[in-house]
Amino acid sequence: MTANGAADQSGRINAGVHAVSRWIDAHPDNRDRDPEALLWGRVTKVGEEAGEVIAALVGATGHNPRQRPLRSDGRCVSAFA
Repeated sequence: MTANGAADQSGRINAGVHAVSRWIDAHPDNRDRDPEALLWGRVTKVGEEAGEVIAALVGATGHNPRQRPLRSDGRCVSAFA
């Protein structure tokens, strides 16, 4: 991918994130919420999802000596979905 291609992709991702953010803000349950509360909710949700992916990856690769490795990477794939 060229530098311009990466910049174009980054711009599309950025636009998509902003569109989803506006969609979340427009939901009736969020219209009267404090903007800081909305931000905290989003940040913690991202952290929660990242933790699930990390746990699945640790399980798939067997990097937790207290647990047996998973038989497949299906859990990891479903965590990314």
